[in-house]
Amino acid sequence: MTHHLTLQELDALVAAPDQRTARGRRDRTLLLFLGRTGARVSINVCDLDLDRARPQVLLRGKGRKERIVLIANDLARALRAFMREWGLKSHGEQPLFVGTHGERLTRFGATHIVRRVVAAATNSRNWRPSPFRRVSCDTRWP
Repeated sequence: MTHHLTLQELDALVAAPDQRTARGRRDRTLLLFLGRTGARVSINVCDLDLDRARPQVLLRGKGRKERIVLIANDLARALRAFMREWGLKSHGEQPLFVGTHGERLTRFGATHIVRRVVAAATNSRNWRPSPFRRVSCDTRWP
């Protein structure tokens, strides 16, 4: 059975990472990004357009399908702060999320992060990033 995240579950997971560490702030931004956009992990900084009146991201899915997704205000703020902290330039080709060795975060790395956060928040390890794609259609737009 496929689990779909509720907004309350997403909020609990986004709040779980330790905001006192760079890794915790990266994990929070990653979880918020996955939950608000329904994206897969492989995003480059140049796919973001945070300077528009309504910030947006270009997502590439299976079969090289592209779609533009509007970014909620809380996510846009989190992404700007994250990019400032990690020294990412607005239109650079570098990956948005990287692992501990500075390389593009893979789906396995994202799965590890999600499982670690879920374990800390709920005492469960049986999770993958895919439920985040199912919650994004019910996202709040302030």
